[in-house]
Amino acid sequence: MKWKKDSYYDSIETIYKSQELKPIISLKNCITEEPEGCIPISSVSKRGLVLDVPVKKVIKFLRHYPSIFEEFTGPQYNLPWFKLTSEAIELHREEIAVYENHRVDILERLKRFILMSQEKKLPWKVIRGMQWYLGLPDKFLKDPESNLDSSFKVVEMEDGLQGLSVEIDEKKLSLLQKDVVKRGGEYLEGSSAPLVIPLYPSK
Repeated sequence: MKWKKDSYYDSIETIYKSQELKPIISLKNCITEEPEGCIPISSVSKRGLVLDVPVKKVIKFLRHYPSIFEEFTGPQYNLPWFKLTSEAIELHREEIAVYENHRVDILERLKRFILMSQEKKLPWKVIRGMQWYLGLPDKFLKDPESNLDSSFKVVEMEDGLQGLSVEIDEKKLSLLQKDVVKRGGEYLEGSSAPLVIPLYPSK
């Protein structure tokens, strides 16, 4: 499914530039995953399409952000290598801290996304396709056993695909149902249970 284009929003500079944030973070993650903290341009180019960067424009893209990616000559064949600048490394550490501080919220967001499916499970490719929009860090999907709680289960799906399911006992309430409980009311499970919808005067 392709995203619907909106020429008006695409013309807004702040929104237009934010579209480059995804490949920047993807490239940053490629570098931080390396033991030496640096990577040759040849390795990055092979994964250009996966990183949402055209293969022929990877090096141009990296050079466009010298405040994030620092270029230097590699040990062999004089190939260009890239590493993060000190400022980018500090931002990466802050990003990790944010993920850790909001770990519960991130897991809850992923749970609710999976619970929207009829069978309470989704293929990995669907989850990965929404990873950026759900705000999921890479490690959550690369190593689910270490980063997801016991309510998540890796399952086999049709066509030999693997997926992720959620097993919960508690009833997930909608925002309206939660509002009833918050106001001191009682929500009774069942399709015939009364649910008071708050009405607000128009301005």
